[in-house]
Amino acid sequence: MDPQQWLDNFEAKVAELQRKSADLQENFENSQATVSSPDGAVTITVGPNGGLLNLQLGHRATELGSARLTALIMQTARVAQKQA
Repeated sequence: MDPQQWLDNFEAKVAELQRKSADLQENFENSQATVSSPDGAVTITVGPNGGLLNLQLGHRATELGSARLTALIMQTARVAQKQA
């Protein structure tokens, strides 16, 4: 293989790796997980790093005591973070 062919092949491989890297970065930045509690009282969306993006409380949430609601929020958040 002559030097020009080698260089052309190398540049093509580098371009392909850059494209794949950009695709992975975009997928990572756009990944998120939304999870609802089994009773639908809590719905949580987290981003790719597990950070909270959205918290929604359904009508059922008002029927729960503060301790139960807190536990349900934390449990649902942990599930969402594992999926993100």
